Order: sequence, then structure tokens, then C-alpha cells
Amino acid sequence: ELIESSNVELKELYVADIKKEVEDATAVIDIVEKQGSITKNQTQKILGVGQSRALRVLNEMVKSKLIVPFGRGKNTEYRLNESNLGK
Repeated sequence: ELIESSNVELKELYVADIKKEVEDATAVIDIVEKQGSITKNQTQKILGVGQSRALRVLNEMVKSKLIVPFGRGKNTEYRLNESNLGK
């Protein structure tokens, strides 16, 4: 019973984490669609998170090919991956 309860709790945490990732990615995409790009600092502000969480969100989105980085370091801007449009 204890193992079953732990599994349920783990599944709930996992689902909550995925939902948060989707919400964060959706917020980033909304801004990129309006402005054309987004920076790490803007991501921090719109998501209300710190630098490391903002970078993690952006890096996951790059890895998933949702956005592409332009520039390097502090000046990096992230734009929609044009090759995904219309698919």
C-alpha cells in the first residue's frame, strides 16, 4: 500500500512538472510571436524565475527545436524555429 501511494504521488509530481514546462514554453512562445524574439532576462521576468530556471526553459525549448538561439552570451536572443512553421 505504501509503495502504491508513493507511486501515485510521484506520478502527480511528474504530471505537475510537465504542466509547468508546457505553461512556461507557451508563455515564451507567446512573447516571441509578439516581439519576434526573447532574451534570458525577459524570460526571467515573464516567468518570475531566476537565471538558471530561465536558461533551463530556453535550453529545453532549443533542444526540442521550438526556438533557435541567435548571438552568444548575454546578448543571445531566441526566435521561433522557422522550419517548424506551417507543420
